[in-house]
Amino acid sequence: DCHIRMMASPSPAVFRIQHDWNETLPAKTKETVWISCTQGGNTSQGSITFLPSLNDDGDHSSAVCECTTGFAAELSSSPSSPLSLKVRHDASSSSCMIVAPSSIITHPHNKRILHMHISPQGELGVFSSVEGGLFLFTVSDRAIRRTFEGHKGDVYTCRFFPSGKVVLSGGADARVKIWDALEGECAATFVGHAGGVLGVDFVERGRNIVSCSRDGTAKLWNVPTQKVIHTFTPLSYQPFSPVAANDVLVFTGQFPLPSSSPSTSISPTPPPSSSSASGEDEVGTAGKTLICAYEDGHVRGYDMQSRAIVFEVRTPDSSAANSVCVRGDDGGGDLVVGTHGGSIVVWDIKTLTTPGEHLPPPPPPRLCIYRGTGPILKVASAPPSSSSSSSPSSGIIGACTANGDSFLCNLVRGGGGEVDTCFSGPDCDEISTIVLSKDSHCYTSCRDGKIR
Repeated sequence: DCHIRMMASPSPAVFRIQHDWNETLPAKTKETVWISCTQGGNTSQGSITFLPSLNDDGDHSSAVCECTTGFAAELSSSPSSPLSLKVRHDASSSSCMIVAPSSIITHPHNKRILHMHISPQGELGVFSSVEGGLFLFTVSDRAIRRTFEGHKGDVYTCRFFPSGKVVLSGGADARVKIWDALEGECAATFVGHAGGVLGVDFVERGRNIVSCSRDGTAKLWNVPTQKVIHTFTPLSYQPFSPVAANDVLVFTGQFPLPSSSPSTSISPTPPPSSSSASGEDEVGTAGKTLICAYEDGHVRGYDMQSRAIVFEVRTPDSSAANSVCVRGDDGGGDLVVGTHGGSIVVWDIKTLTTPGEHLPPPPPPRLCIYRGTGPILKVASAPPSSSSSSSPSSGIIGACTANGDSFLCNLVRGGGGEVDTCFSGPDCDEISTIVLSKDSHCYTSCRDGKIR
């Protein structure tokens, strides 16, 4: 199913459509798929019938849609654009655009895909899988080019360095690894976490990297020496019963540093096992904030240079913060968090902290959207387009869920949070990652072993 929850007030509408609706086109005979819309506990069920298309050149715009009473649908397609279906439900006055995949990349062993990333140049992709699987592919022809071997157990996370020629990964073996994408060799291994590595990021061009783990810590590493520079932990850190750090992000922007007093210090006390260093080992951390999302619903920001906690918020229902991203320009915009309770929670960055003697109370979120339709596993912001530093897409975020949903939210338009585009394909299978690229493509990875 492809599930769409609209932000219509007062009661959102949820559309469901047959997951393989696009495979009926071009229609040689009448082809029917089912559709439904749920609002306020009331479900309307119907169907869409595609009448035979007049041509077979990939343009389905001549196909006619006949809908049961209460629904309307219109196909949009051309050889140079993806197949999409605009659906509308009359009773709820809700509508959305459903986009079919333009291509599919399949895991060579048909195993579950846990994470994926596209190089900044848009030429290469990498995805991680269960049982040590880590693979490089070319985007243009969707061919698997390299298999990286070295992790033991599931590989939870992977991403490219800014050069697009180096891959960073972390897995259940508590190791962080750097790979030469062209040669397929492991260039470095980082040992120091006491639990599986769930997230990784880099500082500037990658002289330093960061990682977060089930052990409740985030670590700043020196790449040439593979040594820990500093271990970031919350004030409540308990090494024998840690709260997992689910995601980590290096934000190019600095929050005001609250001053500390003898009775209230916002600088975390590192656990005995952590180490710290400075000087030549640490490059580019000035003016940057490390943002961590935790299993207990907290999201904390650490000033990377001073190590101080500069903000702390918590998801409204205290459900796990699974993923975090920042939308907008450096130093402004929104902090966006995907929660296990099914919400996308949005805080205005400008409200997250103010100078003062004590750490300020957490501000309320400015927006809470898409609540209750399955855990939000990943949120991702749209990067600026390659032709300009600021892009109209900067208000767009992507999200994916454990029940097969992937969709776009607009955090700028009107009151913000409208969900008007979704991506079909998975049949209720968990979507682990969503990536929005500079060339306006969207990629998702799924439990069914496919990247769309």
